[in-house]
Amino acid sequence: MMVLWTPWNAAAAVADASEWHMRPVTSYQARVDAFVPIWDEEHEAWVSGLDGPDAELTFEERYAATLDSVTTSSVEGALMYLQRDCIDRGEAPMDVGCKRKNDVKTIVFLEVTIVNPNAALAEYQSNRYTYPEFCPFMEMRGGQCVQTNVTGWNETVTPNPTECKQFNGLDGQPDIGPCVGAHAFPTDNIAPYPDTVWFSYPNSCVMKSWKEGKNAKCREEYPGGLCPFGTKPDGVTCSFSYKILGYLLIDDLVGITSMEITGSEIEASTLEGSSKEGEIESETTESTEEETTSASEESSRRLSDGYYADYEEFCMDNNTEFHSFDTDKTLGLSNVKAISFWNAPSNSDANKNRTAFMIEMYNNQTKNEKSKMAPLPLDLNALAKNNPPCYENAKACYDAHYGCERHSYAQVCSVCRAMKEKCQVKTPAYTFPTLAKAPRSASDASSSSSEKSVTSPSSHGHQTLLNSSMILGIGLLGVMMHF
Repeated sequence: MMVLWTPWNAAAAVADASEWHMRPVTSYQARVDAFVPIWDEEHEAWVSGLDGPDAELTFEERYAATLDSVTTSSVEGALMYLQRDCIDRGEAPMDVGCKRKNDVKTIVFLEVTIVNPNAALAEYQSNRYTYPEFCPFMEMRGGQCVQTNVTGWNETVTPNPTECKQFNGLDGQPDIGPCVGAHAFPTDNIAPYPDTVWFSYPNSCVMKSWKEGKNAKCREEYPGGLCPFGTKPDGVTCSFSYKILGYLLIDDLVGITSMEITGSEIEASTLEGSSKEGEIESETTESTEEETTSASEESSRRLSDGYYADYEEFCMDNNTEFHSFDTDKTLGLSNVKAISFWNAPSNSDANKNRTAFMIEMYNNQTKNEKSKMAPLPLDLNALAKNNPPCYENAKACYDAHYGCERHSYAQVCSVCRAMKEKCQVKTPAYTFPTLAKAPRSASDASSSSSEKSVTSPSSHGHQTLLNSSMILGIGLLGVMMHF
C-alpha cells in the first residue's frame, strides 16, 4: 500500500512559538489533463481518473493522484497551456497519431484550500517576486520537483534544486515544509490570458518521479503537503486540500463534437486580421471541394448521429484543429489554420472571451443534477470577502502603504501601488507576528527560483518550457503589483 500522508512537524521547524498560523485561503483552479475524473459513490466525490476507470487503484490513491506533486493554473489561465502547448500538432497531425500533446482530453476544475507553513512564509515573505502567502512556483515533472534552464534550443533539467530541497530540509537547507508555490504569467505573445497564475503542489517524496523511486518508504520519510480526504489544512500537519468541482471535455468545448462529419479539411485563414477577433464561433470555416475527402472512407469509425465523436476521429478525417505557420512567434500568431473556436489566438480580448465561454459552458453543464458537478462561482468580489484580508496572512501586505487586493479566481494577493476600492489596508487592532526562519547550514548564495526558468502547468506529469527571460521581459515587479 502506498503511504500517502505523514504529518509534517511544522512547529519544530519554526523558532517562533506563537500559536499564529496563516488563515485558510480558498482558490479556484484548473488542470488540463489526459484522464477524465471518476465519481466515487461511497465518498460522493470526484477523484483522479488516472490510468482509466478500470485501473486497480484505491480511493485514497485516486484522491492523492490529483495533486501529487503537480502544477495547476488559475481558471483564467486554463486555456493558455492548452492553446500554447497542446493543440498545434504540425501541418500533418495524423503523423503524431491524431493526439493532442500529452493526449489531453479534459479540463478539471478544482476548489483548493491552502495554508502554507509558518517557516515557508518567513523564508519568502521579503521576496518581492513571489506572491504574498506563497512560495516560488516550482516545476513538477513526472511528480518530481526539478529546475529547467533553457539556452537557445538546449535545455538542462536539474532534479531537486535548492528550493525543492527546502520542502524537507535536505543538504543543509531550511526545513520550510511542503509549501504551495504561485507565479503570475498574465501576458504571453503566443497566448495572452489575463489573470493567469500558476501553482505548484509538493507532495510526498517530491524529489523522486512517479516512475523512479517514489515508493512507500520514500513517501513516509519525506511527507508532502496534501491533506487526507476530508481534512482541512492547518499549515502543520498538511498545507493543502482540494475538491474537484467537475470537468469539461475539451472536444465539447472547442466544438468538435458538434461538427457534422463532412470529410472536409478546415481551410487556412489569417485570423489576427479577421473582423471576428474576440468572437467565439461554434462551427468551422468552409473548405473547398478540392480539399474534401469522402466521408464514406472512414465510415467504420464514425458515429451514426453524423457528428465527430472526438478529436481523434476529427483528425483522422484530415482535419486540423490548430496550426501556426508563423516562423517568428515573438510578436504573436498571425498566420493560423484553425477551427473557429481558436480565432485570434494572440488577441487578449479574444482569449478573455474564450475563458468566459468555457466558464459559461461548464456551469450550464452543472445544471443537470445527474452530472454531480458543482458550478464555478461567478462573484469574485464575494470570493475575496470570504477569504481573509491579505494583511492578516502576509507581511508584504501588512507593510504595504496602500495594502493589498485579493483578486481573480486564483484569490492571490497583489500589493496596491495606489489606493483603490478593493485595496485593504491593515487595521490598527491587528499586529502581524514575527515569524522566525527555519535554521540552515547551507550557504545563502543560491539564487531564488523567481530568477530562474519557469514552466507552464501541464497535463499529468509533463511540463512545457518557458525561458525566464520571457518573464523578466514583462517586468516581474509589475506582475506581482496589481494595477
